[in-house]
Amino acid sequence: MSIIDESKELIRLLGGEKNIISLVHCATRLRFQLNDDNKVDTEAINKLRFVLSVVNKGGQYQVVIGPSVLKYFDAINDQIDIKISKESNKKIKKGGLADFVIRCISGSITPLLPAICGSALIRAILSALVNFGVLDETSSTCLVLTAAANAVFYFLPILIGFTLSQQLNVNPYVGAVLGATLLEPNFQSIIGESGTTFLGIPLKAIDYGSSLLPIFIIILIYAYFDKFLRKYVPDGIAMFMVPFLELIILVPLGAIVFGPFGTIISESIAGIVSYLFNLNTAIAGAILGMFYQIFVIFGVHWGLAPICFDSLSRTGLDPYEGTGGIASNYGCAGVAFGAYLKAEKHSKMKAVAASCLSSQLLAGVGEPTLYGIVLKHKRLIPTTMIAGGIGGFIAGLFGGAEKAYVLHNVFSLGFMSYTPMHGILIAIITAFVISTALTYFWAIPESEMEDYRIQKNDIAPLVSKTFQAIESSADGFKKLDVCSPLDGKAIELKDVEDEMFSKGILGKGCAIIPQNNVVAAPCDGEVVVLFPSKHAVGIRAENGSDILIHIGLNTVMNEGNGFREFVEVGDYVHVGDKLIEFDKAELEDKGYNLVTPVIVTNEDSYSNMNIVAKGKIKSGDVIFGIE
Repeated sequence: MSIIDESKELIRLLGGEKNIISLVHCATRLRFQLNDDNKVDTEAINKLRFVLSVVNKGGQYQVVIGPSVLKYFDAINDQIDIKISKESNKKIKKGGLADFVIRCISGSITPLLPAICGSALIRAILSALVNFGVLDETSSTCLVLTAAANAVFYFLPILIGFTLSQQLNVNPYVGAVLGATLLEPNFQSIIGESGTTFLGIPLKAIDYGSSLLPIFIIILIYAYFDKFLRKYVPDGIAMFMVPFLELIILVPLGAIVFGPFGTIISESIAGIVSYLFNLNTAIAGAILGMFYQIFVIFGVHWGLAPICFDSLSRTGLDPYEGTGGIASNYGCAGVAFGAYLKAEKHSKMKAVAASCLSSQLLAGVGEPTLYGIVLKHKRLIPTTMIAGGIGGFIAGLFGGAEKAYVLHNVFSLGFMSYTPMHGILIAIITAFVISTALTYFWAIPESEMEDYRIQKNDIAPLVSKTFQAIESSADGFKKLDVCSPLDGKAIELKDVEDEMFSKGILGKGCAIIPQNNVVAAPCDGEVVVLFPSKHAVGIRAENGSDILIHIGLNTVMNEGNGFREFVEVGDYVHVGDKLIEFDKAELEDKGYNLVTPVIVTNEDSYSNMNIVAKGKIKSGDVIFGIE
């Protein structure tokens, strides 16, 4: 059955095209929003050859497929036309306006996280090199690397225009163009020019680079305007007339109304903060610390910059960033550290949290943590507010301030950019510890732990499914001795620290704790499975048995590093032939458990299995026999 046919069957089992509101995908899953879950035949979906498992939670019906997910995503999209009705729209927006806004922000930023995290890491390295005098910040080398570090932030309106439009089911390319108009050179050239007008209407051109709120407002208006236009513009001319009207109307409105509206919000926030600090520094520091990360989420925290620079120019000290700003930043860093501690080793979130924490501490950049972690969990927003508020209050009590406009990272601390240092240290340590504890013990409930665990169902079962996809040509049972592929110690499957193997879910056999690093063929047969990550190889023996050798636990997460294959799918091998070589020391240094299960995945290929291996064995020794 082809992927197209399989996709048609999946659509049917999901209740048909009309039952599907929306479809997105991640690395291994198709994520559907459905009108009615009761119309879905989950039992039948679980039996599909290409489906590993089904998860239904958080308003999403998730079909786990594995590395081939993109092929099925494209095939399904080619066959269905997702039209959002009023009732469907209500389902998408359920949970209230706040949930809808947070979901839009998180959904539009999540695809950008790799670029944001990578850019933030470059910024962190540059900051270190410049601070330690290794690199001159005016050199051409530094400027080129600065371009790599800043591009994703400067062109954020274009990127958000694209991803947010996707979230709202409108043309993402038009959304990107709407974002690009805010950065277009001709528009940039009139920034700061007095007497600027559009058709006689006064126009105040503003620099929107790195700003989120203006483009967010523009795209929200665009989404509703697009639906309005497509309702009334004839289909024959809609292709060019709809984007023409959208651009010619929304671009001027963005420059005259929506963009400046975001700036007005920023300036208003700055005025309120300045007023509070004049009343009481400790209380003002607490309030600013509570809401600072909320300002960052919407990109309006830059509205504080003018009063910070003004204070520095008049007194040489800035109490605004020196209290609430720095406390909130380290409170946000505590969230990343708490998430890192909570995540299982080699899980998706372990890597994300580590990257976020490094960008926080080394570069003082909080966006990766906010968009990659905080906005995925409702409790993390009050967590950052509590930690930032308490830390800001402490910094305010000590009369904290920064002596220069700096990014809040370990280097600015090392260069004594704050005063008094003892008060600042107490404040940031308090904020960091509180947010770490709240994140670890409270803010991430069991129901939201998916990304914090190793996705075993996305890895190991794929081997079994792959074998099932290859038809056996063997007739009847034939006796087969399966040999050890490694030197080492034989143990029972029940002692393997992975339930997919220990419970025999994938098949029966035994496991080897390796002493060498060369995997040899355990029997004569054809290589029918060889993963791109090279951590697992499958051989179809002459009696039709599928023998799987799975090198280590969760080693798929190493993405092929430390492995070298010596065979290809389709090769015929004999007992003892070299299959794979792996870097045992490197993998162990990274914390991988190298216990290697050797199992038969198709139990219908034999009637009896006799495990004979015990204790120390050599490669080529018989470990079990089947007949």
